[in-house]
Amino acid sequence: MMKRHAIIMFLVLTSAMSFAQDIHFSQFNRNPVYLNPALVGQMDGHGRVAMHYNTQWSVLGEAYDTYGASIDLPLLKNNRGAYLGLGLNFLRDKAGDSEFGFVNGGLGLSGILPIDDQSEISVGIRTAFVQRSMTSANLQWDSQFNGSSYDPNIAGEGISIPSFTYFDLGSGINYHFSNESSTISSNNRISFDVGFAYSHITKPEMNFKGSGDRLPAKLAFYGQGNIGIPHSRYYLTPAVLFQQQAKQKELVIGTYIGYKIVEDTKYTGFVRKSSVAFGAKYRVGDAIVPGILYELADFSLEVSYDINLPNLSAYTNGRGGFEVSLIFIDAQGSLFGKSKMHRSFM
Repeated sequence: MMKRHAIIMFLVLTSAMSFAQDIHFSQFNRNPVYLNPALVGQMDGHGRVAMHYNTQWSVLGEAYDTYGASIDLPLLKNNRGAYLGLGLNFLRDKAGDSEFGFVNGGLGLSGILPIDDQSEISVGIRTAFVQRSMTSANLQWDSQFNGSSYDPNIAGEGISIPSFTYFDLGSGINYHFSNESSTISSNNRISFDVGFAYSHITKPEMNFKGSGDRLPAKLAFYGQGNIGIPHSRYYLTPAVLFQQQAKQKELVIGTYIGYKIVEDTKYTGFVRKSSVAFGAKYRVGDAIVPGILYELADFSLEVSYDINLPNLSAYTNGRGGFEVSLIFIDAQGSLFGKSKMHRSFM
């Protein structure tokens, strides 16, 4: 009996260590509050609401699901001076039969300083309280196999795994540039963000059964932009992300090409824009992620799917993860305030 419980505890601790890494989104540029607290309140509008869902590895059994939601807005903003950004962020992650995961609720605050009429720099900090948990209720045990098949009516060998909470802290810096098209039809606007984020500054302890393991700090460098192709309705949205957490590294690169179905009358606001974009990202050594983005007025919806590379497809049949995100930016101030300003999302 003691040997059996020792094996069980070894598996629990091994699982905790293997999951002592961050979640990741293929649509990383669609979750700005999570990507970098310096992006809180940094937008062409009066407020932003974002929702995110990712599911993966369902072909291997119980899926790994991640849910995200955030709301952020600029404060004390005027035409020239520095201003603040305030945001709330929620994440829920649940992995496999053990439902190993967390609930993460955070508050982000940023300071945004205009450099000139086209660029600004921001710094931010995010605090969060996180609860991690797992359960043995849905696991299968040797004692539940009756010699020929699994029998769920036979009692398992569940063990008590208490949840725990911890405080988390992150910070970051971001540079934003955006020029205005010389005319509505010229489509020569360029905007981009480049930044750096440092997460898990406190390296919180992952204390399942007093394991003493700590969540490693994570470094993230990114760039994303929107480039109009002059004198056409087309545009490009390149993006790149590099992350490192302990020995784990991730590099994602890609771009979408978009088409403006309806031009935006940004000065009158009577006609609202719509556009569609197609493209793909490449997560180096892991997956190709094709996707489609549709934008209508203040809303944008993106859907993508991870297609695993051959080194993983033997286990997953090429099926990786489905991801969807929905963003609302209150560009005209209908929800968070009033303004004649109406610009594109990025």
